[in-house]
Amino acid sequence: MVVIVGQCNHRNDEVTKLKLKCQSRLALLRKVARGSVGSSVPVLRTLYISVIRSIIDYSASNLITLSRQKRQSLEVLQNEAMRIISECLRTAKIETIRHEIGLPTLAQRIKAVATNQIVKSLNTADDGIFKQAVMNPKGKDKCNKWLNSARELLSTINVSDYLDNNQYVVPELPPWDFPEINVSFSDLTYRKSDVPIEMLRQDFLRRFSALPQSASVLYTDGYLQGNGRAGAGVALYQDGILQESGSLAIRASNHCSTTQTELLGISAALTIAKSELGGVTIVSDSMSALQSIVSESSGSNKLVNRI
Repeated sequence: MVVIVGQCNHRNDEVTKLKLKCQSRLALLRKVARGSVGSSVPVLRTLYISVIRSIIDYSASNLITLSRQKRQSLEVLQNEAMRIISECLRTAKIETIRHEIGLPTLAQRIKAVATNQIVKSLNTADDGIFKQAVMNPKGKDKCNKWLNSARELLSTINVSDYLDNNQYVVPELPPWDFPEINVSFSDLTYRKSDVPIEMLRQDFLRRFSALPQSASVLYTDGYLQGNGRAGAGVALYQDGILQESGSLAIRASNHCSTTQTELLGISAALTIAKSELGGVTIVSDSMSALQSIVSESSGSNKLVNRI
């Protein structure tokens, strides 16, 4: 990888060229998806990753200084690709589609790839100039925008573990995609059907107040109707206010178990939690789902493994 520090004055042109390249290849993805034979979601996902996202991966280290507006313009490209892959209507929430396809946001992907590229450069730079500029900046290097962004990325990992060790590669999913998760629950001393709703509410508030306080709270629930229709829902509250952008509803396979629907809701909540800053509390009323998450004998369950 070659990085020219201090000569990044044409970010607008670079982003425009990236978008043009990606948009031309979106036409190919659309043609394959709508062909007479048709392709499955895994095939279309692989095509997107190898033909379209790979262009952005190649430029990841040069994109870490992009403004939020420019990053969002690239995110729109992936959103369009996900709609093509899933064949969802425009009314479908993009977070729901992303969860179903299993793709990180481009912002997360750029961070992951750029971190790998920077660490690789630090390990292979023979003259030590690049390493000196990043790790021990002096003079104008302290004010360089790209170097500051690179140092900010490296601060999210224990960089000393990755230097001078070419056999150790930064994980594809970066540390910021793996928040620490603590699962806690306790048995009820009564049956929910035997007590008034207000008593259930008071009991929940008492238990909830004992948890570490978080600005963001995700409530999950699953449902299984009498006709076999199943699904799950997630509601995001920030500082006690419902956030429509972080709330979604997901359809599950008909006639699946209630535990599966509850696990689907928890899995979707974790996807949303990745984009939130600070601690996030996820609330579920399913004892069976929570027990399956912490159980060592649930390894064959795909949803549990995803969580």
